[in-house]
Amino acid sequence: MSLADQYGLLNRYRTDETQDGLPGEEGRFLICIYGLVRQLAVEGRFAEARQLDELMLSHGHRNHGNFSEQCDPRTKQFLG
Repeated sequence: MSLADQYGLLNRYRTDETQDGLPGEEGRFLICIYGLVRQLAVEGRFAEARQLDELMLSHGHRNHGNFSEQCDPRTKQFLG
């Protein structure tokens, strides 16, 4: 899973390479995960898709079936 970070999550962009004008770090963009899961499945890479999906769910980013737009990868706190 070379696109995912050590937490199994994706950045929308890297704040160390792109100035967005906002202080602090960018949270991990959760919706990107499922775009990647879907693309892996479309490419027939089912084992990778399943592994990434299970990793995402193991982080506990669910709140009564709803996902936040972003989360802090270390604390798993929802952002946005």
